[in-house]
Amino acid sequence: MRLERVSFAKRFETYRGAIKLPSQPILEGRLLRMVGLTLEAEGLRAAVGSRCMVINDDSYQPPRSRPR
Repeated sequence: MRLERVSFAKRFETYRGAIKLPSQPILEGRLLRMVGLTLEAEGLRAAVGSRCMVINDDSYQPPRSRPR
């Protein structure tokens, strides 16, 4: 019996469609300060380690990163 080897990226791609992310932000706030990877904001409550999407005044959103 021979096992077929499939890369992790290829296996992960099959699950990508199952992930449901909201199209619009659930909460909004204003970014006050950024130092390194630490963001300080007002107008929303988020726990340390929460995932956030930051959109600038021109509504620019960086492209979503692809898995390596």
